[in-house]
Amino acid sequence: MELQATSNNVISDGQKILVEQYVQELTTYYHPESPLEKLQIQRIALCKAKLDALYEIEHVKLQIASEDLRRAPDLVMQKISASDVL
Repeated sequence: MELQATSNNVISDGQKILVEQYVQELTTYYHPESPLEKLQIQRIALCKAKLDALYEIEHVKLQIASEDLRRAPDLVMQKISASDVL
């Protein structure tokens, strides 16, 4: 999955469907009337869909790191020691 977190456009059919669902939910809740309110609903929905995708990517990365740690703890610890994190 390619993710363009800073783009104002949807990049997949799945993301488009998700944005449309969020727009519907937000519209039902807030009842936007002005063009600016409607634009803000669109922006919020797009940001929410992209944030969801980022959370999913982060979750997968954590699963991979956990598996790496289980299989080769010494290599993972070397990477940590070599980084600027500590």
